[in-house]
Amino acid sequence: MFTLTTWLQTTIHCRSCQRWLTFFSLGVSSHARWSLSCKFFRSGLLCNCVPHFISGLRGEPFPTPFAKPHGVGDSSALLNFFWGSLIYSRG
Repeated sequence: MFTLTTWLQTTIHCRSCQRWLTFFSLGVSSHARWSLSCKFFRSGLLCNCVPHFISGLRGEPFPTPFAKPHGVGDSSALLNFFWGSLIYSRG
């Protein structure tokens, strides 16, 4: 579990300035960092799937990466539905 009360003190020697530098960092394991970063990107995918999925259900065009011209045009409702479903399954 991620707690703010766990602090680690790290002291390193800087070769360029010839001084000892002290850093304070949260004592979080690499597994917890990996888990938090995965949750962050999964939440981004889930937020991105909503407008594509909803516009596909409503039958409205919405831009996708497959639009022509890229980034400017809109894609069909069917493609938006499948794109939103794919993003949801990956998130």
